[in-house]
Amino acid sequence: MKTLHGLTARECTTMRAGGRLACVYEAETTAELSELLARFSDCRILGGGSNTIIADGEVAAPVIRLSQSFATLEHGADEIRAGAAVSTPRLLRYSAEHGLSGLEALAGIPGQLGGAISMNAGTGGWGILEAITELTLVDQHGPRSISPAELNYSYRNGKLPQGAVVTETVFKLNLAEPEDVEAAIRANLNKRSGQPKGFSSGCIFKNPTGDSAGRLIDGCGFKGARVGGAYVSDIHANFILNDGSASTADIRSLIAQIKAAVQERYGVGLSEEVRFLV
Repeated sequence: MKTLHGLTARECTTMRAGGRLACVYEAETTAELSELLARFSDCRILGGGSNTIIADGEVAAPVIRLSQSFATLEHGADEIRAGAAVSTPRLLRYSAEHGLSGLEALAGIPGQLGGAISMNAGTGGWGILEAITELTLVDQHGPRSISPAELNYSYRNGKLPQGAVVTETVFKLNLAEPEDVEAAIRANLNKRSGQPKGFSSGCIFKNPTGDSAGRLIDGCGFKGARVGGAYVSDIHANFILNDGSASTADIRSLIAQIKAAVQERYGVGLSEEVRFLV
């Protein structure tokens, strides 16, 4: 087990706003992970940091993350067994290399597999849990395997059990020619090529049913709006970017203003897709 002290938001999140983590425990085995979860009932879980914004100042609560020993990949027939610390780009490369189709919609979505499962990441109405047949979860009592159907997951919410961390998953996929899988991945990447570049956490809000959060925010005139070092993208209104000087308080203030304006104008309550680690 590795223990890190004073890890900063710039080092472990894509938004790069916020303070630092007092203590991060990096589990290398399921036994270590189970021990940590039993030891710290009020811990925080950190993945790749692409959908996480860290609070300003210091986060005193213990933080747990998985080491690269959980970044395993195996395949057989029409399945891939993947560890939760695998990055989504690496998972897609692996699926293309072995001619396994079904995950191409993840192209352009950063971060690690565990985080993607926790939020049921995807595009449109599709979520990653729809391609999964088995999950391995670890809590203070050790590992257990479950079916995604047991989670009652929903749009952008994996609904993982409280106190449990996903460590491994099995994908049921379709056999295809590697070049066809690669072409589908490239097509999806091209669709996302126009998205804003810079320090961000991707889309800040979930899309309301039958509508687009970006459209609603744009309709309220928020493109280019700024609080401190945080600003709404001129390209996609559902992106808040950090110019390099933003605090998490800046981002939270901008989020609050957007939610209030959209509620007042459209009667729609936006909810965050991004997660705050406090």
